[in-house]
Amino acid sequence: MTIGIDGHDLEGRRTGVGQYLMAILRAWARAGVPTQERIVVFAKDHVPEDLPTGITARLLAKPFGYSSTALFIQALLPRAAKRAGVDILWCPGYVAPLRWRGALVLTLHDIVYETRPELFNWRGPQDFFLLKFVSRAAAQRAARILVPSQFTANEVRRLYRVPEHRIAVTPEAADSAFRPISKNDALTVAARYGIRESYFFFVGSLFTRRRIPECLQAFGAIARDFPRQQFLIAGGNYTRPHVDIHHIIMRLNAAIGRPAIISVPYAAQEDLPSLMSGATAVIWLSEYEGFGLPPLESLACGTPVITTASTSLPETVGDCALFVRDPSNVTMIEEAMRALLSDEQLSSRLSSCGPRQAARFSWDRCGEQTIEVLRQAAEKRP
Repeated sequence: MTIGIDGHDLEGRRTGVGQYLMAILRAWARAGVPTQERIVVFAKDHVPEDLPTGITARLLAKPFGYSSTALFIQALLPRAAKRAGVDILWCPGYVAPLRWRGALVLTLHDIVYETRPELFNWRGPQDFFLLKFVSRAAAQRAARILVPSQFTANEVRRLYRVPEHRIAVTPEAADSAFRPISKNDALTVAARYGIRESYFFFVGSLFTRRRIPECLQAFGAIARDFPRQQFLIAGGNYTRPHVDIHHIIMRLNAAIGRPAIISVPYAAQEDLPSLMSGATAVIWLSEYEGFGLPPLESLACGTPVITTASTSLPETVGDCALFVRDPSNVTMIEEAMRALLSDEQLSSRLSSCGPRQAARFSWDRCGEQTIEVLRQAAEKRP
């Protein structure tokens, strides 16, 4: 069987979809899947250098040198897949080529753009068209849809009216690199980001739904009472409508009287286990998540998580987190921060509970489930 994969999210600086796809490919390599099936990853601009052994990559020629994600997915990908004799095409990032007439498997990590469009980071008309129309059309014709949580499965079934038997829940996992790191080693890494001793940590894109301004205000309210505490935020600002996070941080630091809040646009992937391990807690107060990987990675590092009991997050963190009922309420966030800084018993309980919860999830298991779905879909292809 030949499996074709849309691999454009593996290129450049990897974020969610690219990291997810690479984790699956590595799980397949460990399980020997490339020796059983022919796997072809189609690339848009360049071939990733870290593809596991046994997986073929094909760089698709750009007409007139023009590079466009929409052109790649809708025109170049289906033509290349047909020429390569692909039996099943897997599109791991929301959209798929409408011209593809073979068997298709689609991954939907969430459908916030359908259920809560006011929370989505719309970058322009192309986003609206791709997600509101192309993604929906692809979901309607896909043989199977992969989702990371039961919450997302329920949303897809309800909004897209896809029958349950076509949806497969394949939970994601924390990479094996996410494990408890010694305090000294963790703080050595954190020092490169301007951290001196103790800190809260947020990592991820700064979307409106993740309530960063409220978290900053809550931290500002406790900072004078905990003079050694800092707050490290790692991620680009994608708030819509735009919120000047930098200005908020400058104002709060001036009021606190020290560089208590540090913001960087990106934290290196290899630094994240240390940054999470060294933190007092990871803050993840999102109103909508299809899975919530950073909280799970934090649990794997033995670090408490402050999060919400909404959407998929209870599935991910179980009972191993401190929940804030209303993430728009600054006082509630402040109380949660104070609780973890003041209650050693609470902090210790969450720290010991986290790795056990994280161990319930496995990329190897996710890889097994994914290849099984692809094989089943290929067998039933038209």
